[in-house]
Amino acid sequence: MPQMAPMWWTSILLTTSITLLLMMMINYFTSVKKINFNINKNSKNLKWKWY
Repeated sequence: MPQMAPMWWTSILLTTSITLLLMMMINYFTSVKKINFNINKNSKNLKWKWY
């Protein structure tokens, strides 16, 4: 069925693009959480002084 070939290509392209976007979002949010956790952890250890 050659008339169904474009549907296969579009489905493959859509699935690959969606999976790439999902992986990028997951990596971004996990890295942001790690960075914020490190910042909060470091800020608790600081001893503030009034000048």
